[in-house]
Amino acid sequence: MSIAKLKVGIVGLGQVGQLYDLDKKREGIWTHFSEYEYLSSQYDLISVCDIDDDKINLALKRKPSLKVYRDFETMIANEQLDVVSICTPPEQHGKQICFLAGKVKAIICEKPLD
Repeated sequence: MSIAKLKVGIVGLGQVGQLYDLDKKREGIWTHFSEYEYLSSQYDLISVCDIDDDKINLALKRKPSLKVYRDFETMIANEQLDVVSICTPPEQHGKQICFLAGKVKAIICEKPLD
């Protein structure tokens, strides 16, 4: 019996979202993006959200099939996600967590609430 993969989205593609992976001095898994790649038998990273085109383009180079968004609420409205990783600045976390509550199975928030 196979278990269906959980559909995942990442909000915020900065340092811990994906950019730490560019640091050649780091070894292992440092970002949410690379963790979902590593656990691809269990998780399917299907969408990302960021306002920075360079970060979005980097994500698309890593996984061309991604659906990309520049607006968090639009991503949530358009995707059937099970898990959302919030990797945005702390001052956005409270609003984003409240918006996600009841819409996804799990919310992973990288930093403390501000």
